[in-house]
Amino acid sequence: MDYENLKKHKKSWITGGLILLIAIVSLFAWNNYNAHRLNGSYKGTITFLFWKEKVDMKFSRDKTFTSTTTLEDGRKSKERGTYEISGDKLTLNFKGKDSLYGKLEDNRKKITFTSGDEKAEDLLLKGVTLKKDD
Repeated sequence: MDYENLKKHKKSWITGGLILLIAIVSLFAWNNYNAHRLNGSYKGTITFLFWKEKVDMKFSRDKTFTSTTTLEDGRKSKERGTYEISGDKLTLNFKGKDSLYGKLEDNRKKITFTSGDEKAEDLLLKGVTLKKDD
């Protein structure tokens, strides 16, 4: 390409460059948005001696979750709250209660609870893994 031809198509090059720049910035913004959010249902079982309960946590992109616990006799309890993600660390903040901490694993397909705010129910969840329900 000679200089005259390049000068003639200057507006096209600038427009194309701006469109490419906007696309790249949008891609980074979208990845950053998704990096701090979960979406979907995670299920697992808590076992303590002879007692079992099933846990189903549903996460929304608006950083809220609903936890449904089902006992062996069919009784259910529901709790709601918000969550935060920092890297591979997950913090669940239950409404009116303490927090529970976990680690995201296997490309966010598993959550393993690592600790809580020292309540009995938090201690029972320590080491429990929930798997994403695809």
